[in-house]
Parts: sequence; C-alpha cells; structure tokens
Amino acid sequence: MSNIIPFFELNGNRYEIKRTRYLLAEYDKISEENNISDEDKANAVKIQNIIEDVKKYAEKVKELEEKYFETFDDEDERRYLKVKSLYDQKLSDLTELEVKSGSTARLQKESVDLLEKIAIKGLAEQYFNMDMAAAEKLWCAYVDTVQNHNTVVEWLSAMAECLFVDEGEEENPFLSQMRKKREQQSQSRKIIKTK
Repeated sequence: MSNIIPFFELNGNRYEIKRTRYLLAEYDKISEENNISDEDKANAVKIQNIIEDVKKYAEKVKELEEKYFETFDDEDERRYLKVKSLYDQKLSDLTELEVKSGSTARLQKESVDLLEKIAIKGLAEQYFNMDMAAAEKLWCAYVDTVQNHNTVVEWLSAMAECLFVDEGEEENPFLSQMRKKREQQSQSRKIIKTK
C-alpha cells in the first residue's frame, strides 16, 4: 500500500480519502458490476497487445535509425526500413481498431465513473457518516473548481493507484521476525540433512 494519501482542497479545507476495508470492498463490488461489454473487453486486450508491439517496434526503430544515420550502410538501411514498416503497420492497426471500436473511450469513461463513485463513497464514509448526497455535493463542488477535465481524471487515477495498487508487501515487524525464524529453521534442516 502506498504511503501517499489522496487529498484535495476546497474552500480552505483538506479532504483526504484513506484506504479502508469498506472502500476495498466497494471497489471490488463496483468493478464486478461494470457495464463493459465482452466486445469492449476483447478489444481492450487487442489494443493493449498492439500498443505493446508499437512500443517494442518504436524502440527498435529508434535504435536502428541511429545506427543507420551513423553508417549510411545499405544493410543498416534495409533493417531500419523493415522495422519502420512493421512499426507503421502496427500503428495503423491500432488507429483503425481504436476508430472502429471506440472501446478505449468507453472503457475510460467507465473507469472514470467507477473511480468517481469510489471517491464519493470514501468522502461519505470518512466525512459525512455515509451521507452519499452530501459527499456527492462536495465532490461535484471540487470538480467544478478544476478547470481541466484531464486533471480530474489524473487525480482519480492517482487515487486508485494509491488506494488499490499494492506496491509489494507492507512491512510488518512481527511477520518479518517470523519469516526470518522460519527461514533459519529451514536452513538448519537443510544443513542437518546434508550431513
């Protein structure tokens, strides 16, 4: 869990949304209830795979381009143009799939809607004794003060990362000691077996 607590300020007050068991459960519940079609899910997987290919080809194009511009060798040019052709084709495939399906835009909207619900539930739980209407009013007031829609989307994404993306195990001194003890016992058994 991240040590950063998502917050925003409104009218001189600071509102933090802390990770709680309630928010984790609500996030899981809302995620399961999403309205994403199977077609959009499949397209999202295809798009992500193409994006990975585009990134891979882009790195290789840059590398081969630099080498070709240093040498102007015919073989270096052939390699560069071959990979550039693959890159251009994958980029074209990505654009075509994005335009035809519109899946990415729908997925992004669904994601923003889900995260707004979580932000409102967090505010309701932590500031308004579960009064969703008061929490929604506060959240809408904050959103109205933000001039750029992308800033709100970025804030929501950062909130989700802080609250729901595990950055590895949280260090617990008791568990650390027990793991160390078990590891030492395991090592002792191995030494005894080898003798």
